[in-house]
Amino acid sequence: MQQLPPHSKLVIPDNGPYGATAIFIKDIIGDGNRQVIAFFTNESDEFEYGYIVLREDNGKWERLDQVTVPSRGIDFFQIADLDGDGRKEIITGWKGGVRGRNELQIHSVNHEDKLELDGDMLYTKILVTDLDSNNKPELFNLSWDSEKMVAEAALYDFHDGQMVKQTAVDLDGAINGYAQVVTGKVNEERQGIVIVADIGAHSSYTSMLIKEQGKLKDVLNVDPLNPEFSNAQTTLSEDVNGDGILEIDRMKEPPGTEDIPYSDMPFIHEWIQWTPQGKLKPVMDSFYSFENNYRFDLPVRWTDQVTLQYIGDNKEGISFRPLRNPEISLLEIKMVPMSGKSQEIEKWKKAGYQFVSLREGKDKWIVGIFPESLNEYPSAIQSLAISVKELVSGFKDTKF
Repeated sequence: MQQLPPHSKLVIPDNGPYGATAIFIKDIIGDGNRQVIAFFTNESDEFEYGYIVLREDNGKWERLDQVTVPSRGIDFFQIADLDGDGRKEIITGWKGGVRGRNELQIHSVNHEDKLELDGDMLYTKILVTDLDSNNKPELFNLSWDSEKMVAEAALYDFHDGQMVKQTAVDLDGAINGYAQVVTGKVNEERQGIVIVADIGAHSSYTSMLIKEQGKLKDVLNVDPLNPEFSNAQTTLSEDVNGDGILEIDRMKEPPGTEDIPYSDMPFIHEWIQWTPQGKLKPVMDSFYSFENNYRFDLPVRWTDQVTLQYIGDNKEGISFRPLRNPEISLLEIKMVPMSGKSQEIEKWKKAGYQFVSLREGKDKWIVGIFPESLNEYPSAIQSLAISVKELVSGFKDTKF
């Protein structure tokens, strides 16, 4: 705080790999000692942002240099040794560029311990990635001009203090915006970049870019103007099953619900991996309750065998039913207001229902209910029964 410029306060960058903090302690210079990067904004000038760099010397901190820019905020921050010289570059994205884009700046600490501006460009989404898997970072710039409705995805190398474009591919610019741009492993062998673009009133489509023979390639959509991998709602990709690979979320109607209107459809979210053979492989199905902030991962044996049905006037519950015998309920997950918890418990006990608490909050109680015994039904139905252990392990809290 003593080293910050007058009238300044600390501020947290919106995006980057380091979490929600304004102060970063890293060895930027590569001399084995710690340096600090601290981001700030000027409280007397809402359009002034910047950062200071400090160096530790014998247990004391001394100021090396600072960067100050006119901006609306800090969109992105990451450090990486882009040119392999042992000194890390400071990669910062400042809000407030032209036509929906921000300004990227790359600074490095020179041998006089001063910050040098090595490059800048406009961007919409920026990533540090390694699509060649050779431990040499690359810059990925997705640049979308919202007025001209053109978009480009480009990979840059950093050489001799300059950014050099390796390869680029055109994307569809007639969109509403980008809900997600993320990098990671897209199968056991490949690094890739997953892009989710918002289109229409509430729809989206997903692209997956890899680098093949030195060129960026979308392996999901051959024609960016006619995307094949689209969803009725915006869905995001993540490593949903913890195997280190990004899965793509595709919404699908539960079997047997073809006549249900869109507004009442209890969609299944099918998680898909792109295999080294170029195929799409489903790995898991999930149901989301966005109102109650949970995800339930369906047992694999339920795939194409179980349908979903909302219960309650306000869709406060979901019922999982055998497709061949939809009058039977294998499981219900229900939201109960805390004010009505005692009455519901008494009702279920009288009916002989088994139930298990999944989450209890100040106002809401999420509970799993097993409405009936399956012992008298055929073995095909009994094989779909779900245990309390499976229910609890498949229930995940979510935040949106």
